[in-house]
Amino acid sequence: MVMEHRFLHNRSDNAWLLGDSGYPLEPWCITPYRNPSDGSGEARFNEIHSKARCIIERTNGVLKGRWRILEYNKKGRYDPIKMARFANVCAALHNICIQFNVSFTATNSESQTTSDIVSGEGQYTRIGQTIRDQIKISLMNST
Repeated sequence: MVMEHRFLHNRSDNAWLLGDSGYPLEPWCITPYRNPSDGSGEARFNEIHSKARCIIERTNGVLKGRWRILEYNKKGRYDPIKMARFANVCAALHNICIQFNVSFTATNSESQTTSDIVSGEGQYTRIGQTIRDQIKISLMNST
């Protein structure tokens, strides 16, 4: 995994994946707190985390609708580095289309997801908890 490799080689650059509660908490994959108390810092973190994930999911949906190479069934054909490059180029092209008012109509693209993620305590869970807590504190201090 690219993110784990970057973490192990001290190249995290404060970049994380945002996962839902089905993913394991890792130093490179930040997940929400489980069962936070109402009004707590953890609940506020979860609210911000959820809003960010919604933005990302909508963006991915728009990009997949416009650029078929990004659809789920295409991912197995290319290695992850190449797919990341495709996504980067598609995002840049999408922004150019917006700038020049090039419209598109999204067709019904079947959304395919996988559910093969196993949650639980991984070897990096404690490090992930520390990172998530630090992000939470930063968010609480900035609001």
